[in-house]
Amino acid sequence: MYQWPTVDAAALRAARMEPIAQFMREQQLDHVLLSSFDTIRQATDFRATLAYDSNYDWYAALVAADGESTLVACDVGAPTDGPMPGLPWITRRVAGPSWQSFWAHPQTYARILAAELKRVGARRVGVDVLPFDTAAALRAELPGVELVPVLRELLWARRIKLPDEVRLLEASCDVLSLCASEAMSGFVEGMTDHEVITLADETALKHQVEWISHSVIVAQATPKQATWLPNGRRIWAGDVFFVDYGVIGQGGYTADFCRTAFAGEPPAEVAKAHQALLEAKAAGEAFAKPGVKGSELAAHVNAELTGRGLPPTSYAMGHGIGLRMVEIPSLYGAEMMDHDDVLEAGMCICIEPSTAVELSNGEVVGLKEEDQYMVTDSGLRKLTRTSVASAA
Repeated sequence: MYQWPTVDAAALRAARMEPIAQFMREQQLDHVLLSSFDTIRQATDFRATLAYDSNYDWYAALVAADGESTLVACDVGAPTDGPMPGLPWITRRVAGPSWQSFWAHPQTYARILAAELKRVGARRVGVDVLPFDTAAALRAELPGVELVPVLRELLWARRIKLPDEVRLLEASCDVLSLCASEAMSGFVEGMTDHEVITLADETALKHQVEWISHSVIVAQATPKQATWLPNGRRIWAGDVFFVDYGVIGQGGYTADFCRTAFAGEPPAEVAKAHQALLEAKAAGEAFAKPGVKGSELAAHVNAELTGRGLPPTSYAMGHGIGLRMVEIPSLYGAEMMDHDDVLEAGMCICIEPSTAVELSNGEVVGLKEEDQYMVTDSGLRKLTRTSVASAA
């Protein structure tokens, strides 16, 4: 079983809360109202990922600048006052619509929130995500309370990872590397894509991750029909597949990873293209350093791909990682982003170029590679292991 690092969770939560309290003071916010799983975890360390729907729908946290919090939850009855076991800064828990999206009941949700906002005397409240109908109902309940969007500020506040966050992210990346390796090394010709992904899932659960964020496999037995998700396709000798996989490790930190694998010997043109893809990614690794814009890194890797006669990556070249799988910064074309953030020491990112090669029979094979890194003063430090790139 993997030995996860020991971290003082209370101290880490307090350290994450410091920049939140800072921008609350700057914007004169008395509270923030959070309903996204990652921002709730960021401010309170409460794990809202109970089921897929619970990530955004089943919990909310009302947090003061000193960190004292009220949790609106799907699994409580009568209001409970007093420190929550293990999370003593959560001092009150109240019921929301149970096993239902709060947002499916905007009037009820607004009434519950209004009562709690009145109780704490809130006047100016930052919100991360709030649907139009819920916001309208809440404003009608409390016309004197100002709601201020702060999701960008919350994400920006955590762009530089704390030392313990890096330790937890690196551990998640380590387990993720083991998952991908098990999926590829355990492959036997004739397996279905579901069976390959199951090898990764079993490894993740054995090593006690909190959650499997995504299980993508592109099995290109018939490339024109390849999809992002497993669909029962069998993989035979000469086929190519790639596994794009993610876990939320202990502490709530997410890692995202991809490797291309070959069932036996790949066609020569595929092997050549795959090597060129690895070289382009390595060029991106060498180029990335503090001060480089996300769009510049994406353009650099794409130039390396096209210079080798391969199509450029058709979507983002990568992104930040942390309490959610995709964080600041974005590595994409500047025209597709509101803000073209620069790399800073302490950011944790992934680089994930993809390309394709056309075979002599007209079929097109997609290829993708992805690793996770920490940005240091001198460049990148890889967090993921080098996983196997061939299958039995």
